[in-house]
Amino acid sequence: MKFISLIVCVVVGTVGFGQKSGSELMTAMVKSDKLMGQGVKSLEKKRYKKARSYFESALEENEWCYDAQSYLGVLYYFEKQPEQAIESFQKGLILFDAYKEKLATEKKQLLEKVNRSKMDALRIGGEQGVLKARPFLRQIEVIESEMKEDQKMTYPSFFRFKYGNALYMMNRVNEAKQQFQTIVHDDPKFKDVYANLTLCWFAEGNQDEALACYKKGKELGTKFHPDLEKQLKQLEDIQ
Repeated sequence: MKFISLIVCVVVGTVGFGQKSGSELMTAMVKSDKLMGQGVKSLEKKRYKKARSYFESALEENEWCYDAQSYLGVLYYFEKQPEQAIESFQKGLILFDAYKEKLATEKKQLLEKVNRSKMDALRIGGEQGVLKARPFLRQIEVIESEMKEDQKMTYPSFFRFKYGNALYMMNRVNEAKQQFQTIVHDDPKFKDVYANLTLCWFAEGNQDEALACYKKGKELGTKFHPDLEKQLKQLEDIQ
């Protein structure tokens, strides 16, 4: 199984979180990123104890590292401990939302600061003022572009998918379905989700939705369990 290696622990540019200085923050980010990479490699080799140690250390280095928290959920899921997995994914989602909110606040403050610098430069007047303001104008464009992209950022489908699976293992079908539906909305080309969402609809007795989801999945090349696919094809033939 292939795992994703996210670099979401890192906050690029001049934005800084918490009370750390710029150099302290950069050091923490570099350490956290390295630990994440080691954790993912250990997970791929099924060295779960070592992977857990790396992810926990990444969180200690960078409290905003929601992917490290979420990978702990993945570990629990693979160890067939769905309750602990669900708890870790919920913490990961909380961290993600806090990270996204904090990122927006910090960049808004940075934008205001650069705007003030631009206005100070323009007050000089004439060509000299325009020249001094030009770098700030470019910075403003970059920050505003980043803020638009940040707004589109969603919790990674890989983690949400495992979260939904853990919920399903606990027979929390409706909650699992909600996670899978969110993936379809955020990341409609994540083809594996259609098999699990189809299963949820089928488990709830909603054959129409199950069949519609099945058809969509087949268009994307989703693989379905043979027994489920057999029943769905029978339904398709009847309709």
